[in-house]
Amino acid sequence: MLLCDSGSSAIAVDDAGGRVFIAQGATLKRWNYGGAANSAVTLGTVLRAGGGVLEISGLAFGGGRLFASVAAVPSIYEISLATLVATPFAVSAQHPGVEGLSFDASSGMFYASEKVSAGSGYAGNVYSLDLLGTGALTFLAQLPGIVDTACVGNGVVYAMAEVGGAISTYDLATGVFDADALIAPWPYGVFAAGSEYAPSLVPPASPRIYCHATGPVQCAAVLTTTGAPSASAGSGFLIHHQRLFPAALVHPHFSLTGRAQLPFQSGLRCVTGQAFRLAPVLTNAGQPYCTQSLALDFNAVIASGANPGLVVGQTVWYQATVLPPATVVPRKLGFTSGVEFTIAP
Repeated sequence: MLLCDSGSSAIAVDDAGGRVFIAQGATLKRWNYGGAANSAVTLGTVLRAGGGVLEISGLAFGGGRLFASVAAVPSIYEISLATLVATPFAVSAQHPGVEGLSFDASSGMFYASEKVSAGSGYAGNVYSLDLLGTGALTFLAQLPGIVDTACVGNGVVYAMAEVGGAISTYDLATGVFDADALIAPWPYGVFAAGSEYAPSLVPPASPRIYCHATGPVQCAAVLTTTGAPSASAGSGFLIHHQRLFPAALVHPHFSLTGRAQLPFQSGLRCVTGQAFRLAPVLTNAGQPYCTQSLALDFNAVIASGANPGLVVGQTVWYQATVLPPATVVPRKLGFTSGVEFTIAP
């Protein structure tokens, strides 16, 4: 569900209070549980106590207090929700490189993460941070890969990759790391990913991303949606195809039978049973790679009456294949993620 169309460099969850705080640079917004899509309200600009704006890279809410991290010294601040003034926290002198910040209500502990050099690549260090107690900063583990931020819930670290849309997990009790635990439904190549654990937040039943194609890596197309599927609206439910090649041929298709996640050619086939195909669309030519997008209004498809199975209560599983132009070598068929939705009245 889209909470804020301007994106976020960091988010914090007040799960007991039913609200999400969203930071975009120095701008702080709030979205309330159960609110409409893209209904986050702007609270204002966060200012340092000594003057100047606070460019936030990590955010966490715990013990009724909101904390932020920045990739500079001092690195930890407490933000007053009454004034939006950020005051350096005493523990910040212990470690200058904190980027991600998270709070785990099950342990009452904050967690910090940072990206570090490791061999010929990068890794993510994870620390516990006792902001509500002694202020102690304790190293816990180093997770492989380019970890942009990490959140913790019920003793599990969810590490968000800076690129590729992967979410790996690390069990703090067992020390087991799983690089292929989850796939995020946002576009490949995200530079800054805010994350937090929200166990009481119930996602909307529809639409949802359920399958994420694995290849090819270059211009790996993904889907997002806006609006709601409706049998009577006639328009307004947009399926957005993002990160496409220029001059690529996009073949949309859907199933009324069910979902799948089966290896097929260079990716995954996300629908099962009979696939109903829509007219292919050619993306614009002459544009930079991986910047093209197109939107399909599926409510218009429903309203056309071309498929009598698209009625109220019917669940639809949708995916598209993408054929890159002949100039791409090797020229492999690409696959978007799969999206599932149920048609409302």
